Formats: sequence, C-alpha cells, structure tokens
Amino acid sequence: MTRPSLCYLTVSYAADLERFALLRHSLRLFSPDIPHLVYVDSEDVPLFTRRFGDERGIDIRPTLEVLPPEVEASRRLWRSWRGRLLDRLCWRLHLHRSYSGWKLQQVVKL
Repeated sequence: MTRPSLCYLTVSYAADLERFALLRHSLRLFSPDIPHLVYVDSEDVPLFTRRFGDERGIDIRPTLEVLPPEVEASRRLWRSWRGRLLDRLCWRLHLHRSYSGWKLQQVVKL
C-alpha cells in the first residue's frame, strides 16, 4: 500500500468532544478516503478511542508523543484542579502559564 500524500491533522481535547464529533461527521461525508490523524491530550485518549476508535481512517494519538516531557508535564499540571486553582490565583502569586492550550495545539501541529 502506498502512503497517502494528504491527511487531516486535528488537535483536540475532552471539552471539544462534541465539536470534534461534528468534524468527524463532515469528514466521513465529504472525504472518507483521506486519513485523519488526531492528537489529543494524553489523558483524553481513552475517551476519544471509545467514541471514535472504530471509525475507518482515524488514528488517535496522545500529545505525549510529540511534546517534550517537561511541556507535557506542565500541560497536565495546568489542566488539573491544582492548575485551575493556580490559574485563578496567578495574578496574586505572579505566576503564569508557559503555554496556553491554544498555543500548545499549534506546537503539536508543527
């Protein structure tokens, strides 16, 4: 089998599951033969695999495959309840996130 010269690349996470389902529906209707590579937050892989793993042409992978370990650890921290609490207090503690979720999604696409 020859490797496809084109594929869709999407980065997502659990909170976007329903939007991602709409995207998958559109891709199945209009371009079912084009592979779809999906990177999701590592802790969300089981959720996406349960929902979309049986679909043809989709490859769901964790972000830990492409993000450096320290960036993945930071991403996990900020997504945890501790990170959300720190996020609310950061203006008092003069802390900030190294990367926002959107910025990390762009890095994964590189």
